[in-house]
Amino acid sequence: MRDGNAIGRVVAGSHFDSTSVVEWNGTPRTTDALSSSLLLAYINASDVASTGSVAVTVNNLEPAGTTVSNALPLTISASVSPTLLLSTHAPSASFDTSLGGGATLSQPFALMVNGSASATYYYSVSFTGSAVGGMVINGQTGLISGITTPSGPTANRITGVPNTGFGQSITGSFSGPVNLVQQVNLLTASVLGAGTYTDTITVNVCTDSQCAKPVAGSPQSIAVSYTVTGNAIPITQFGLLGGSLVLEAPTSGSVAAGTVMITSNGLPPYGAYVLPSIGSGAAVASATVQSNLDGTATLTITGKPPGTVGSGIYTGNVQLQICFDSACTKPAGSTPLNVTVLYVVDASPGVDFAQASIPVEVSDMAWNATRGRIYATANSDTGGISESMLVINPTTATIEQTISLGQGTDPTSLVLSDDGHYAYVVDSISNQVLQVDLGTLTVTERVQIANGAEQIKAVPGAPTSFAVQTYTNPTLLIYDGTTPRPQGFSTGIGSNLLYTFGTDASTVYAYGVAVASQTMYQLAVSNSGLALTQQTANIALNQGNLNDVVYAGGVVYALTGSVYDPSTQSVQSPFNMLLTSNYGGNGHSYSFAVDGALNRAYFMTDDSSITTSGQMTLEGFNLATRAPTWLARFPSSNPLGGRVIRWGSNGIAFVGGNFAASPNITLISGSVVSR
Repeated sequence: MRDGNAIGRVVAGSHFDSTSVVEWNGTPRTTDALSSSLLLAYINASDVASTGSVAVTVNNLEPAGTTVSNALPLTISASVSPTLLLSTHAPSASFDTSLGGGATLSQPFALMVNGSASATYYYSVSFTGSAVGGMVINGQTGLISGITTPSGPTANRITGVPNTGFGQSITGSFSGPVNLVQQVNLLTASVLGAGTYTDTITVNVCTDSQCAKPVAGSPQSIAVSYTVTGNAIPITQFGLLGGSLVLEAPTSGSVAAGTVMITSNGLPPYGAYVLPSIGSGAAVASATVQSNLDGTATLTITGKPPGTVGSGIYTGNVQLQICFDSACTKPAGSTPLNVTVLYVVDASPGVDFAQASIPVEVSDMAWNATRGRIYATANSDTGGISESMLVINPTTATIEQTISLGQGTDPTSLVLSDDGHYAYVVDSISNQVLQVDLGTLTVTERVQIANGAEQIKAVPGAPTSFAVQTYTNPTLLIYDGTTPRPQGFSTGIGSNLLYTFGTDASTVYAYGVAVASQTMYQLAVSNSGLALTQQTANIALNQGNLNDVVYAGGVVYALTGSVYDPSTQSVQSPFNMLLTSNYGGNGHSYSFAVDGALNRAYFMTDDSSITTSGQMTLEGFNLATRAPTWLARFPSSNPLGGRVIRWGSNGIAFVGGNFAASPNITLISGSVVSR
């Protein structure tokens, strides 16, 4: 029953319109024309209150006159068996978006339950697919979908998230005969874009709430077909959460993989195809796409086997073509998208280089190629060797000799004369520079430095001379033996100076660290001392952790990776170090070495952007191109600023460990050094 009326279904004639009326034994009943071949008549409850037979006719009011159909006999029995009856053909529609702007289409529909007026029935209605946006169920609009998800594999797809209730049943109950599903709403055509879309509506009606007793004809499955023309490609934007990816793996380890999120805005219900392709370069082995079922997809990029590629820093890219069909004849307007890949294959001990360590705490080191030994200063705060200079054999990783520099000394900086005959050591307690004869391993001179000794450098071609910057009122001086040359150099404003000799002993380049305009000074060296010949302001060498500069091959290299060209008085392109640190902000380079003969530079940094916080990273670079060539990771809970030096034909030594525990000198050697 509905408003005191019973609902029946009557089909007659071949053409109906709004003037058509169903008659019950010749008496008109309220009638709705659903289509040209379908009428819905509302029969009074009193009409079926008693058994018998009635004649049902259709009266068409046409321009030529009234036409009444032949009578259709209808038998009313004493009881009614509930039945689920499909009263119309399956919904099917075609819409041209260029004509109407792509509004949602509604299809009249009649899915009727015929049964006792006093009985209660239970129903569930659901649909799947990409055509239906909602339905009018039992007089109420329900199952309004948002973005639907196509069935089938989700690889190489980006698809939407199901609406709440999508793929589930909408349930309810009613009493007596009713037109259960009265209307089907199709998705907005302009959102879908051109194509043919299908759906399946499933209706189940039962006489019990658990649906153990379905009525006759239940369940009903209705196929829906929807054709859209005139709008070939929907307006959808695709993007990437991060357009670059860094992969890292040691040569001794497994392959590395990483992910990038693909996003969408305005994704159509049928989703889109994402077709990855690998570009040039040695980094990428494979790229796959998997839908996340929420309007995003995950791109997984896998690097090539690190042991096969070998240690080094490689680049590559993956291009993503996104289309609205698998053949990619309908590409999305915002594509292709591109993901750049940096693949870091760490050099590994035992694979790329030999590694050894000496458990000793040292302040500074220098390599003596003439004697084939490393010399280091030691004044341990942890109960180790102190007040001494060490002679180290890097080939055997042993301390061969320990030379006492005197009780109460604090040896810090150390340099060697270029002929390998003398070592010059700064004693920060006595403010002296100690000259040590490396042949006899004895202290031959103690040079008192007024205002304290800071940085010290050997004078090229002059074994008995050295340059030093004073600590207080920083002034750069040159000493011959124990005698300073008369003329020193300072900025006049108390600025600390970083300095290096040029091609020979005739030129010094000094950089004013605390000078507001960041000035590079060029000094001429003579027997009288130092004279300013040129100064260039606004030379920014990225002063973050700048504490040393080195001249090689006509340019000045800074610890920060910056490069100054004296011939043009300008800063050149820097070294591209991996300096994204977990310590906050940019990371730091703690020490570096330049080898002009090998055309290589080496930087020790605290880079931890990829691996565990606190690891030390040794990076190798091509000196000419400044491109990275390799790197290796070394564990350290507190990276030190100790010296990095080259030794032998293919060796590097650096200060490892930390101040609190396990300080050491780490020695590596192998072909990777010259890579």
